[in-house]
Amino acid sequence: MERAIDSGAVDIIGLARPLCTDPNCSAKLIQKSNDVVDCYGDNLVLGKGFWGNNTSSNLIKTINSFGQVGFYYW
Repeated sequence: MERAIDSGAVDIIGLARPLCTDPNCSAKLIQKSNDVVDCYGDNLVLGKGFWGNNTSSNLIKTINSFGQVGFYYW
């Protein structure tokens, strides 16, 4: 992230969703105690296989997407 900002490619990097699950993630990144912020959204699905993110069903994809968004806003 620092390189992206230093290079001028971006002006700001958003951390809104990671802050929902780890309020101290920005401090950990600044202190360099963490290199990566966990992404919980990928695991917020109905299940694996047909019920997961790679399903062929548009209905299941929609349900999973709304569930992922809802997790952060409820």
